[in-house]
Amino acid sequence: MSRKLGASQWSRKQQRLASLQFGDEAFMARKKPKVWVTRGFHSTMTKGGWLDLETWAEEPREYVEIQNHYNQKELMPDKYWPTGLFVKYKKGQGTVIKAIKDVCVTRLGIIVISKRFYDLLQQFNLGQTAFRAMPVYGYDRTTRFPEDYYMMQMLEFRSFAQPEEMENARPTTLGLFNWYPDKPAHKPILKVPDGHDLDLWMDEKLRNWVFVSDRLKEAIKSEQIKGAQLGFRPCKLLDD
Repeated sequence: MSRKLGASQWSRKQQRLASLQFGDEAFMARKKPKVWVTRGFHSTMTKGGWLDLETWAEEPREYVEIQNHYNQKELMPDKYWPTGLFVKYKKGQGTVIKAIKDVCVTRLGIIVISKRFYDLLQQFNLGQTAFRAMPVYGYDRTTRFPEDYYMMQMLEFRSFAQPEEMENARPTTLGLFNWYPDKPAHKPILKVPDGHDLDLWMDEKLRNWVFVSDRLKEAIKSEQIKGAQLGFRPCKLLDD
């Protein structure tokens, strides 16, 4: 005696048949790939503040000039890249590098990453994202740590976020939005076009949030890349 299938059961059966008939890859291609968001690249909750920039800058206004160029959406001219990093305080300098882990934000909001994180990122589509190796020195500015770190400049920006539809997204006077998710269920809402293949980018409207592809997020987890607030929230994707 045959049993009738309900609408939802029938739909699931049809999906399974389609998957078997056309192959899982072709069937799953119709689904949008997952996107994740993190504050880990801009978190100040590390000892990154213990590092300072080794630059030509001597006056506060010159540091501001470096910061302004870093935050532009174009590659910094060579003149403004620091030549290295040094430990800002003598006390506890031996533990500073361990505390920084693989990613931190140092003075002026500049992202600094470890070599192993840099090597991992090179396997992904980062677009125009720029890096420069930075030697790290102790408080005396002569004792060099064994491994260089990398200064990272985000240069890929997209307008995928829909902050007007997101909970706890507050507009700023600059035309941007600050987003303050206070519940696990709070997700950024994105409209990602078909064919988008970047693995790492920021949004034109949301401050200090970095978006990553599912494959990059899985690689970061698999390689146990460490950093304060380097957790990930899933994004809600809208249809085009």
